[in-house]
Amino acid sequence: AWIINASIRDNILMGKPLDEALYRKALEVCCLGRDLKQMPAGDMTEIGEKGVNLSGGQRQRVSMARAVCSETDVYLLDDPLSALDARVAKQIFKKCISEHMRSSTVIFVTNRVEFVHSTDRIVVLEGGRVAGQGDYTTLLSESPAFRSIMSEQSASEGSSRGAETEEELVEEEDELYDVDLGGAQSGKDAKNAALIQKEEREEGSVNTKVIRGYIGAMGGTVVFGAIALMYVLVQCLRVLGTVWLGWWSEERLGSGYSVVFYLLVYTAIGVSEQVISLCNQFTVGFGGVWAAEELHSGMLGRLLYAPMQFYNSTPIGRVLNRFSKDMSDVDQNLVTMVTLFVRGMLQLFSALVVIGIGTYYTLAGFVPMMCGFYWTWRYFQETSRELKRMDSVARSPLYAHFSQCMGAGLVSIRSFGLESYMAGILANRMDAQVRFNLMLFSANRWLGIRLETLGGLMILACAVMAVVGKDVLSAATTGLVLTYALQITSLLNMCVRVASMAENSLNSVERIFAYGDVDVEEPRVASGEIKVITPPSDWPSTGHIQFDNVVATYRADLPPVLNGLSFTVAEREKVGIVGRTGAGKSSLLLTLFRIMELRSGRISIDSVDISKLSLHTLRSRLSIIPQEPVLFMGTI
Repeated sequence: AWIINASIRDNILMGKPLDEALYRKALEVCCLGRDLKQMPAGDMTEIGEKGVNLSGGQRQRVSMARAVCSETDVYLLDDPLSALDARVAKQIFKKCISEHMRSSTVIFVTNRVEFVHSTDRIVVLEGGRVAGQGDYTTLLSESPAFRSIMSEQSASEGSSRGAETEEELVEEEDELYDVDLGGAQSGKDAKNAALIQKEEREEGSVNTKVIRGYIGAMGGTVVFGAIALMYVLVQCLRVLGTVWLGWWSEERLGSGYSVVFYLLVYTAIGVSEQVISLCNQFTVGFGGVWAAEELHSGMLGRLLYAPMQFYNSTPIGRVLNRFSKDMSDVDQNLVTMVTLFVRGMLQLFSALVVIGIGTYYTLAGFVPMMCGFYWTWRYFQETSRELKRMDSVARSPLYAHFSQCMGAGLVSIRSFGLESYMAGILANRMDAQVRFNLMLFSANRWLGIRLETLGGLMILACAVMAVVGKDVLSAATTGLVLTYALQITSLLNMCVRVASMAENSLNSVERIFAYGDVDVEEPRVASGEIKVITPPSDWPSTGHIQFDNVVATYRADLPPVLNGLSFTVAEREKVGIVGRTGAGKSSLLLTLFRIMELRSGRISIDSVDISKLSLHTLRSRLSIIPQEPVLFMGTI
């Protein structure tokens, strides 16, 4: 069954308008009434990706209800009753396939032969060929292959199964579910129904803890301090080279020095600047790689040890978003933006120093304009930062939708003709994400106009001051001052933009750190709250299992799936666990592996409390065949 991350009602209707009578009929013939009554918000309960909060039988019945609501002339049913127990399978075959679909053509593939006597025609396949076809009576008398299948089935069922009549199997009617067409639910029900937790985002400026964490990932304060020192030295040498040219043109050191002397000093300054700049770039490059590797490894390490409830409540799109777009920002943008910002700030500071030395009275006019720059940047950044965060959050549903449509989703999408519906959902999510990009571009245009205006005013003030002071300023000083004044506009523009982009890139670090702090399995062991014990090397040797008042839940804010469960399995005893779909059979096995931790109670195997064992020890000593097998890429 293919289930998407939406409510049960949305999974059944798949974009079709709600026909109350048909919808009620679909729930009834697919035996979903009792299940929906047990869910916190009924058919408006949100289902996680791949139906993680539904049992295998529930997923199959939701898929059947989707087929009923499609109202087609031909139904192709590929063994839909395989995950259902005998009682529910009989009900659905009788009420849904035999009665509700009686006016349609139904091709029903199955290996459960107890249903074939109720069909109009039977086709027996063997080795990819038709081994017999006809009605039930004809095939029993004429088809050896069919007789062999029926005799094997009869032998496996035994006499106890043969004693049950169809009436006894279907005597327990499913409860009717009252459909709330408004989909209204109380605040508490809505909270409980939301298996998928809303993706949270930080607000306000990036926390200094994030900046310190990134500096630590780069190599610590020593590496960061060396990078900062080299930036300062490079900028000092750059200014010194410009000043040296001014002294050379005015022969400030006197006429006794030759051109070769001035040229050699200028060359030495330039070579020193390039060597230090090269060392700085190497340090910054390697520091950025170290930081990205540290962040990636930290996030991956935590997610590999995260409990299953994290993945049950977190769409895969959010995880993919962290490892793709956020890591891309850290790999490619963050170091570049931080480097440009530091370099631009040093160049801006040196330009102001040079202008201040040449025409100190010009700085008085710069003060209000610098305040204007700062106010413009802060006003813009408050908007830009939040838009970037919302853009990151809006990107996750895109990945999630794309991933859930792949694989098994393609078959159902094409079979039910849902291409336009699913494409519409994708388009809406793309619109929601692109909307934030459009807002960011608009905000950047708003910023650009104001920065250009302020920069022009600063150049005007500097030029006016140079004209006013023409009698006291030399030509070299005036040229130097105007050269640096022309740089100020582009430098201020760059610094403001790059500061915004650097902080926005730090949002990616912030999001990666958030996943680097997710809860891990065995938190009480890691904190030293409980002490791990080491069982004997042959544990478990007898297989004596004791459940003592076990209460377990998939998440702290959800109702228990096992409530006060107590039973004992004797040594080497073979025990069958039976129950209706969704009764907790698979959940019981998960508690043995501590994939689902207990809220209260105790489980012991051979008198050893499994909560006091390390997960590696526990899981390496037990074995399981899961309800849904997992195969990895490779040979058998």
